[in-house]
Amino acid sequence: MVAPANRTSSQPEKNPMYDVRTIANEFIRLASKSGQPLTNMQIQKLVYIAHGYGLAILHRPLIKQHVEAWRYGPVIPELYNALREYGAGFVQKPIRVASQEVLTESDKVLVATVFNSYKRFTGPQLSTMTHQADSPWRRVYNPHAEFHSEIISNDLIREYYANLLNERAGIQPA
Repeated sequence: MVAPANRTSSQPEKNPMYDVRTIANEFIRLASKSGQPLTNMQIQKLVYIAHGYGLAILHRPLIKQHVEAWRYGPVIPELYNALREYGAGFVQKPIRVASQEVLTESDKVLVATVFNSYKRFTGPQLSTMTHQADSPWRRVYNPHAEFHSEIISNDLIREYYANLLNERAGIQPA
């Protein structure tokens, strides 16, 4: 990974965290560039997956907002609200963000890697991935809650994605 670059201040941040809409906009930009538009659900899940890999690889959160366990998987409420106008359709334009944040090079690489690895999956397929046994969503979801459930902690997300990376690398837990 490349060393973090300066974001919006004169001092570089050691632990940048972004508004969830900034990360979503990077996925929207990549999708537009590749000619492969994304749905609301795809963006929601891709941001969550990138956040998980950020926790596991970069050892820090990618987004400032919390993740909740909703019926159809992990959801970041602020992103859900920003994209709900699209329903199940394709997102046509970037999301308005109050402050303009610039991703570090390492964060751009992370998001691009997640995009390139997962862009072929539909929203429901990505949702199914986030529902796997022992996933953070599965561990905290309450099917009896009216609409959404508990907050999924970054610790649970980090543990899951670190284990996923180790499993894919053939590393067995001690």
